Amino acid sequence: MEIREFYGEEILRYKQLCSTLFHSPKNEEQLRREIENDEKRKKDFVRLGAFEDELIAGIEIYPYDIVFEDSVVKMGGIGGVISALEARGKGAVKKLFIKGFEKMYEQEQIISHLFPFRGDYYRKFDYEVTAENTVWYIPTEYLRASEVGTVKLYDGSEKMKEDIKSIYHKFVSGKNLALAEHDWDKFFEERRPYESQLFSYLHYTDDVADGFLSYNMRAYEHKTQDVSVSNFWYTDKNGISGVLGYIASLKDHSDKCIVTCNDDLGAYFEFNGGW
Repeated sequence: MEIREFYGEEILRYKQLCSTLFHSPKNEEQLRREIENDEKRKKDFVRLGAFEDELIAGIEIYPYDIVFEDSVVKMGGIGGVISALEARGKGAVKKLFIKGFEKMYEQEQIISHLFPFRGDYYRKFDYEVTAENTVWYIPTEYLRASEVGTVKLYDGSEKMKEDIKSIYHKFVSGKNLALAEHDWDKFFEERRPYESQLFSYLHYTDDVADGFLSYNMRAYEHKTQDVSVSNFWYTDKNGISGVLGYIASLKDHSDKCIVTCNDDLGAYFEFNGGW
């Protein structure tokens, strides 16, 4: 078994395995477009594969800067771990990780992240759970519009882009293992005003941006839609209550709001009469 980086047409084989093993079927045209977008967006990332005539297992390693103990350090993010049936029981993934750690060491990436399908599987590669999120299911009838500040729809302007970045940087300050920066080009491209399925809003107190969220409407058969919130960032209580307060205006369309975050929102609010 050969362990090495792979390029060109070998990437298509890798993407085909990903689409099958991650149960996300795509045709060749879609996969080639995905590869093209990867190459434009992801600089200096590494693809490693295990080969027996053809690729039978693979991983991707993405370089990031993360917050750690009030400093910014280099991190190797693991993604796209796949293993075809031909690779099972041959230690292909273990060999890929060993080679991957060597690559990270060369790049001075002292920390590695991944989002596992099973934590116990990756413990054998010395990974451990370091951060957990809580999913909050909040009835929209419990939410109340904030009496402080104003909420504004993200309009794609350079000012609002800088306001969002400012909120994020303050939000992650002191949060170990948080990304120091996002891929902002991709982030804003996915939130193009009036075109995206992600609707984004900012909250301002005295003209200072202190809260941001994006959401999409999650529809179910025979029931109302849920408001599914992502990228919920804030600098203080005003920011939290401001952007969540906007969600209160959607209660005629949705029964509940779903928020995923690693903070205890209950520490900021009481349920007496709503948030």
